[in-house]
Amino acid sequence: MMGSATFWKRLHLAAFGVWVVLLPPTLLWWRNSITYIVLMSWYAIAIGHISSWQASRAEQEAEK
Repeated sequence: MMGSATFWKRLHLAAFGVWVVLLPPTLLWWRNSITYIVLMSWYAIAIGHISSWQASRAEQEAEK
């Protein structure tokens, strides 16, 4: 399931939806929250690693 392209496409779409929903509170109330900034940084790092992992998997599949 986690290896399918459909799963990842839906996951990224859901994550985009979360970002859109969190945009107004971020701009209005959480601007100076260190905890929020740290959590979003961790999220960005995790998503970057998952994206890189997925790209390497796709490259391996293409080589077969």
